[in-house]
Amino acid sequence: MLLFRTWLTSPLLLALFTASVWADQSPSETSRDSAGTNAPQAISQETEDTAQSTDRPLAYFPFVFSTPETGFGGGAALIYTELVPKSDPIQRPNSIQLMGLYTAKEQSSFYCTTDLYPLKRRLQISSKAGYSNMPSLFYGIGNNTSIDSEEDLTIESAIAEISAQYLVYNSFRAGLAFIWRNVTILEPEAGGIIAERSVIGSRGGTSVGLGPEIEWDTRDKVFYPRRGLWCRLRATYFDSNLGSDFIYDRYRLDCRAYIPLASSHILANQFYISSRTGSVPFYSLAKLGDFQRGILDTRHVDKSALVLQSEYRFPIYRRLLGAAFASFGQVSPLVDEFRIDEFKFNAGGGLRFILNRQEMINIRLDFGAGADGVEVYFQMLEAF
Repeated sequence: MLLFRTWLTSPLLLALFTASVWADQSPSETSRDSAGTNAPQAISQETEDTAQSTDRPLAYFPFVFSTPETGFGGGAALIYTELVPKSDPIQRPNSIQLMGLYTAKEQSSFYCTTDLYPLKRRLQISSKAGYSNMPSLFYGIGNNTSIDSEEDLTIESAIAEISAQYLVYNSFRAGLAFIWRNVTILEPEAGGIIAERSVIGSRGGTSVGLGPEIEWDTRDKVFYPRRGLWCRLRATYFDSNLGSDFIYDRYRLDCRAYIPLASSHILANQFYISSRTGSVPFYSLAKLGDFQRGILDTRHVDKSALVLQSEYRFPIYRRLLGAAFASFGQVSPLVDEFRIDEFKFNAGGGLRFILNRQEMINIRLDFGAGADGVEVYFQMLEAF
């Protein structure tokens, strides 16, 4: 679940969330060796096996931030994760995640996401519901828009998504996904193409879509896989018969592979490609910033996107982990118009702090660098 991306006061943020979770450590986490010094603990299979008796299903943390667009703000995140018995053949925990933030300029964002596994975990029901009233930027559509073309606006958005998948065979699931989103465009920059209603969606509107999805999942864990493969193919059809103001189709393929390199060292890889056809509102176009850390959320948008990224994950000390990542991506009007020389390259690294060792639920602080500079990310859970 993405919390937010911002220029933030990172020392204060790091201190806040570290203090909020370190206070909940059990005595076993501060044990000493025979010499009386703190003993480093890598996140190994042994510590995972003992985590169920020490970890708590409920984790929370506060955060503060400041950006030129929002001013000073703050919020909190809360996550409940079921502690699944080791004897359960399908290691998929029920989870609920809540996040809310509010700024000095009366901007707000509230989201709730759930993953539930009824029918002996053979059925997976995932949902997301939320409201956001936050500033945004628009640079135009395409892979090579100028950063000087920036336009300010505020997007007020309410969203509800739900998908249901059934475990058909082994690691294969199939089901349906539904999405509803209502958007209002507020305070577009005077003289800009959004204010002049020159692009689809500049007046806001409602998008309603429905479609099938299939998934192959051999991961050993949901939140922090050490090994395995996860692939999802989803087609969503937005149509006026469903109540949508926009008529378009969206196709997405997301594949992720996790390779153990050594004890607690992991190489995570992602291949993502998406395509849209029809009358797509500008705020629903594919965004490189949704995947590539180091690119502003809306910096490069278009109907199609292709992203390749890798991340090396490693332990540092006790609940503190590290990561280094690199990515290539681009957007284009059509899938067959991707070009080798048009990829955007980004790289960076960051820290993770483990809230729940059994399910490896982490908070992370990442720094991503790209052609336009460095971006800072404070988020819950892994990027992929």
